[in-house]
Amino acid sequence: TDNPDYPIARLPVLPAVLLAYIYNKIAKHYYVLRASGPAGEGTRWPRTRNPSRCASRRDGVVARPLGCLVKATGWAPRCPGGGRFIALGGMVPGQYGLIHLFDSAGKRSWHHKTREAISTVAVCRTGEFLAAASDDNNIYFFDKRGLLQWRHEAGRLIKCMALSENGDYLAVGSEDSNLYYFDRNRQIKKFVWKFRFEGTVTGVAMASSGRQVAAGSADRTVAYFDQNGQMLWSHEAQDSISSVGMSADGGLVAAGSSDHNLYIFNGTGVLLQTHDCGYPVTAVAVSSRGDCMLAAAGPNLLCLDPQGVRLWTAQLGSNIIRLAASELADSALVATEDKGLSF
Repeated sequence: TDNPDYPIARLPVLPAVLLAYIYNKIAKHYYVLRASGPAGEGTRWPRTRNPSRCASRRDGVVARPLGCLVKATGWAPRCPGGGRFIALGGMVPGQYGLIHLFDSAGKRSWHHKTREAISTVAVCRTGEFLAAASDDNNIYFFDKRGLLQWRHEAGRLIKCMALSENGDYLAVGSEDSNLYYFDRNRQIKKFVWKFRFEGTVTGVAMASSGRQVAAGSADRTVAYFDQNGQMLWSHEAQDSISSVGMSADGGLVAAGSSDHNLYIFNGTGVLLQTHDCGYPVTAVAVSSRGDCMLAAAGPNLLCLDPQGVRLWTAQLGSNIIRLAASELADSALVATEDKGLSF
């Protein structure tokens, strides 16, 4: 944030690793923030523009120069041996796109260049596979060693992606109004099926098994599919769907809309609750257990239970544009329009 005194709201126990990214006038860096324990009300992260100083301080902040503008992030929370992988996608302006994969200590494992900027990144929870979409309309699928397993050229820009827990299945939403489904275990053609909406696919979520997929579109539709591409149910909102979240078993789906509402469904398509968030909903995250969800609406971050009861609200100083949540949705990282970053 440009404000050195920007406060972080009251926090419970911070997770082991928190990923943030920033682009300033001096250089381009990613920051890994390590938290050692509980933080009290009014806690503020230290702020610095000097990466060498930042890396040497013992205040939990580690900075590394990237040399590119970061546009997308992904995080694998459950890697073998208890480690974590952090994926960053972006571009060197006017030159080429870049994908980086780091471990939680900030050591870069590999990087890959593309013709255009990387706009979307997804990492499976085990960290074995990574998918990335570029502005050249290509989907790239890598293993954790950085070896390109396959590539698929889509008709238009990719807007969103979701991977199953072990990386076997990939769901992709595109500006060409199609939802694409891929199976990495197929020997020749990884593409399995697609479904065409009437507008850009703006949000996609997948159960951990990959057997259920939910997608939202600018045509105001949220739809639920099985592994074979059969649409099991759909619901039409009053305005475009902006984001979709799903529990690990596919039994709870949340869809945020520009009509200010958060729509909560069970796995059979029953509308459990419609919650008025007061502002257009820009991002949604659902806990793996389906016992709570987060919704970003205007300057507010809301936490709700499956019945739509608001558990708490965090008010920020500017509209929220990005939301990343932990697996249990008990902590979140949000970025705001005024370049603020809050956890």
